[in-house]
Amino acid sequence: MSDGEMRNKPCFCGSGKKFKKCHLNKKPREIILQADMGKSVIINRLKLQNNEITLMNNNDELTPTYSKLIKTIYKDDNKGKKIIFQIPQLFKDLKIDLSFLNKIDNTYIIDTNTYNEKINGQYLSVSVAAIYDKKLKYIDVMTKTFNHTEKIMAEKIGIKNLIDLIESRNHITKSKKNILIITDHDLDKLDQYNSRELPLFEKPEKFYIPSYIKLGYASADKKNDSEINRILNECDKLASKTIKEILENNKTI
Repeated sequence: MSDGEMRNKPCFCGSGKKFKKCHLNKKPREIILQADMGKSVIINRLKLQNNEITLMNNNDELTPTYSKLIKTIYKDDNKGKKIIFQIPQLFKDLKIDLSFLNKIDNTYIIDTNTYNEKINGQYLSVSVAAIYDKKLKYIDVMTKTFNHTEKIMAEKIGIKNLIDLIESRNHITKSKKNILIITDHDLDKLDQYNSRELPLFEKPEKFYIPSYIKLGYASADKKNDSEINRILNECDKLASKTIKEILENNKTI
């Protein structure tokens, strides 16, 4: 159909809105599937079924050692691409949508906000983490307030606090090998954190992401692009609201 014929039809994205109120004037998005095979291989066939891709060499199926799904949008004035989300796929099944999340035991979506000025020599930060099950069904939300001296470290401290909580909670054990934490921080280094090439912290001692946890990325300002972006946006709003309430109520920090 032409855009004119589609205007008053339900949008193809499933939002329930009319096309003219949803995707009509949106910039095109691009879905990228990156797969690392771990060695040089020849891929000469692809199979696509139910949004799942199988890489093949003739009749042999090939399994990547690591893969991730990336959604992008072109920035204004030809300034390159903006990453909407970048999520590692933890299984050999290569999906071109987020349905692979239903194989992950728990997904944590976290955002940390920091008050711009020091109070009594320290910064005030608030992390909000939403917990979802295999079907991105809401389970719980956790809010953590903390003080620190280096503003640049706030997001990392928030992630570390969340990992400590994951390991201490009774319903989460180290036997669960598929935990995903989605953040809007340090996109360029996430692969190295996930492979444990880089520690999340260097000081006071090196801290590496546990092997059963992987970090993904989503942008909070693209809340209409996926459920994970929407959830991250809500975490961002709640973190900002909590900081404001603390300051307004003159609570002890």
